[in-house]
Order: sequence, then structure tokens, then C-alpha cells
Amino acid sequence: MQQPDCPKCLGKRRIMKADGTIMPCFDCLIAGRMDQHDKNPKDSGVKI
Repeated sequence: MQQPDCPKCLGKRRIMKADGTIMPCFDCLIAGRMDQHDKNPKDSGVKI
């Protein structure tokens, strides 16, 4: 069995707080294990 690369989030890249809110794992973000930008961005509807 493969060990998770982050002991804080166990490789899920997000952490659920006690109140139920979900936040990104900042340790994975700083280490470069997650992509900050989506490859398929949604249309925001803003016209330039």
C-alpha cells in the first residue's frame, strides 16, 4: 500500500474543519502538489 504524500490531508488536497467547511491543504499548495488553476475555467459572464 502506498503512503500518502501529505500526513495532514492524507493525499486528498483538502481539509474539512470541525464546522464542516472545506479548505485547501496549504501544505500541499506550498509544496507544489496541487494546481492552483483549473484547466477548464467556467465562463464568468463578465464582458470586456
